[in-house]
Amino acid sequence: MQNTFVYCHCFYPEAVQCFDTLTDCENVYFDISSVADDPEKLPQIKLAAEAAIRRIPERILFGSDFGSCSQRAHLDYAAALDITAPARARLMYQNACRLYAFSND
Repeated sequence: MQNTFVYCHCFYPEAVQCFDTLTDCENVYFDISSVADDPEKLPQIKLAAEAAIRRIPERILFGSDFGSCSQRAHLDYAAALDITAPARARLMYQNACRLYAFSND
């Protein structure tokens, strides 16, 4: 049995390095929480997330760090990602449902 890890924040602000280093680790999932708070870093983070979602759409999870980050900024960030509708559904809820064994009915 292999352990599963959820990497929160994706080594923010070095998300490109995070995804490049860990993409081949199939037991690592990525939670994109706390990445939408700095408007200056957002374009780079957005490109890194979009590329990762295209490569490994089943291992990226939406996250927002409720209570410590702007929920609106994170929802707007997720909505602005240039990804397909199926990839967005995986990001926003399907991956978390599968990973944490929640029902997505």
